[in-house]
Amino acid sequence: MRHDIWGDGFDAVARMRDSGDPDRWLDMEMARLAEIQENTVFDSWALPWFAPRGALRIWLSCSHETRCRKARLAHSPGERRPLRHYADIIDRKDADSRARFRSLYGIEYGPDPGVFDHILDATEYYVDYPSPRSEQKAGEFSRHLLNTVRNSLEETFTA
Repeated sequence: MRHDIWGDGFDAVARMRDSGDPDRWLDMEMARLAEIQENTVFDSWALPWFAPRGALRIWLSCSHETRCRKARLAHSPGERRPLRHYADIIDRKDADSRARFRSLYGIEYGPDPGVFDHILDATEYYVDYPSPRSEQKAGEFSRHLLNTVRNSLEETFTA
């Protein structure tokens, strides 16, 4: 099995996406399911723009450097490259995603406060290697996310 998805894998995914319209189909299917499913969590790039009224929309972000460090950590130690390698690929992926969203839907993809109910930054919760500290940080972020959801639901039902 090849583990270098950060180079060739990006190009392969782009070719698949260009060979039909799987993004549009999948996005519209998730929007359809969001209309009929209750109490469901969807992890989707496009759904926040198409979800039915009343859906809670949360954008999860982290710094560019942290995204690069996370990408680097995904490789086994012997296969890791300098952070600049991952930064170039992440920059390319982000530019491609923005262009696709603009082309497919006329959307400016990003953490738009007009679309998202909450924008949560996970940067401070990231740790570079598995350890008790990384588990602690992951638990802290999970609690932060759950509290955000809980507070939003309480505001909705008490309003």
